[in-house]
Amino acid sequence: MIKKTSLLIGTIFALISFPAVSAGIDKKAKTVYCKNLLGDISVQMHIANSEHKERAKLSKEMRKSVAAKDKKQFKDLEKEMRKFAMREEFTRNELKTMAVMWNAFCK
Repeated sequence: MIKKTSLLIGTIFALISFPAVSAGIDKKAKTVYCKNLLGDISVQMHIANSEHKERAKLSKEMRKSVAAKDKKQFKDLEKEMRKFAMREEFTRNELKTMAVMWNAFCK
C-alpha cells in the first residue's frame, strides 16, 4: 500500500515537473478541477469526522462491556472496531492522495 501511494505521488510530481503537462491545463479547467477536488476533500473530511464520532461511541460501549464482563458483546464490538479501523485507514489514504493532488495542481 505504501509503495503504491509513493508511486502515485512520484508519478504526479514527475508529470507536473514537465512544462508541457503543467502548461497544458488551462486556467478554466484548472479552476473547475480544483473546485471539484475541494468538494471531494470536504466530503472525505466529513466522513472522517463522522467515523471519529462513531468510533468514540463504540469505544465507550466497549468500556461498558468490559466493566460488565460481557465477553460476547465485547467480541462483537471488537469486530466493529476492526471494521472502523479499516474504514478510517481507507479514508486517511484517500485524503492523503487528494492532498497531494491539491498541492500539485491547486496551490
